[in-house]
Amino acid sequence: MGVVAPSLLGQLFGCPGPLASLDGQFIGTPAFFNFFRPSGPNPSFAGLVGGYATQQQLAGLAGYPVGFGVPVPFNSVDTQLSDGSSFYNALTVNVSKTFCKNFQFLSSYTWSHSINDATDLQSTLEPQDSRFAYLERANSDNDQRHRWVTSGVYQIPNAKSGESFLKHFIGGFSFSPIIEVSSGRPFNVITGEDTRLDLGSSQARPSIGGSNIFPIHSWRDFWGRQRVPSRQRQHILHPGSYSSCRLHR
Repeated sequence: MGVVAPSLLGQLFGCPGPLASLDGQFIGTPAFFNFFRPSGPNPSFAGLVGGYATQQQLAGLAGYPVGFGVPVPFNSVDTQLSDGSSFYNALTVNVSKTFCKNFQFLSSYTWSHSINDATDLQSTLEPQDSRFAYLERANSDNDQRHRWVTSGVYQIPNAKSGESFLKHFIGGFSFSPIIEVSSGRPFNVITGEDTRLDLGSSQARPSIGGSNIFPIHSWRDFWGRQRVPSRQRQHILHPGSYSSCRLHR
């Protein structure tokens, strides 16, 4: 094995037959290169090679992440707290009518609004930025603003003696339609990239606005870039509707 940086980086040569395919591969010290994180080498060990720039050069030589040009010595630490809040307000109107002994009708409309700042076991599992958890307040993932359901039951009378075969056949059947029309439920838009440096690709929402739009809650991230609030949680809606029909005896 060839030594590139003592105790830090080496390159394999002369591997025996079954392992010949490993020739040319690099072997590095995980703590030094931090090669599982896109933030690049661990700057805490930069002094071992004379500076962070040299550390990045070694990482680039080995094909490890080189980072963003500046050291990233820390990252957010997310704690598990039971401090989430949610609010649900609703209005329901029901109309029920029995037209005759064989037909019943029920129609129900519900307006509701569900708001929270955290949803358990639903992407994203963490705030976009743990320093501004209050910015996560938005529509819940189960928020459905409008829902209208209409159902009915029609029971075909039993046939009497002497009536036709058809009436005897269909008599006693019940026909029960259900129709539902509802507004969509919201869902998150995520980037699919590890922009939060937490080894997850389903945690970050895309930022809104351009580089010249800095709202009151803008901030600088760990490597000095100006950031703006992300797209609101649960911003896009699924369409929703449902219908069914049941025939039984």
